[in-house]
Amino acid sequence: MSGQDLGGELKKALCETRDSMEEILNEARTKLEKLGASKFINEGVGVLAAGINIYANLFIRTGMEDRQTLDAAVGKSNHAVREAGSRLYDIEDEWNEFVGEIEISESQKGGSLISAGADIPTHIKLKHISLAGTEATGSETTLGELLARTRHPLTLLVLNRHFA
Repeated sequence: MSGQDLGGELKKALCETRDSMEEILNEARTKLEKLGASKFINEGVGVLAAGINIYANLFIRTGMEDRQTLDAAVGKSNHAVREAGSRLYDIEDEWNEFVGEIEISESQKGGSLISAGADIPTHIKLKHISLAGTEATGSETTLGELLARTRHPLTLLVLNRHFA
């Protein structure tokens, strides 16, 4: 396959990823408006989980192993691919702004934000989110219960607010 074919495929994958992520973001905004911030966090945030599959598909389609490799490939590509990458990065910025606004709204209500290195309250409720759908499904547990079930002395818990 020629470099032009590869560039065309990369551009197509970036554009489709951007469109899908924008669709999910718009759905999340609609749910936020309908539910309000607190209820959205508890009941509607599952819609954002669809972004995991979208990015997984982007990496599979492009053959890239990680974000750094993808960014490097976009940067070395022709103008059309770089422009498609820039549009994807723009929607990622919109995601960050969306989540940031929710965080600010909730912190102003007296809630506390968790930051790197902080002790996490073990009473936090977690829901299983199916990657096949966009809604929270399955069982609910607390962070403390989840940690008590593990046999490992250390647990790395990653809470995603952005799926890139």
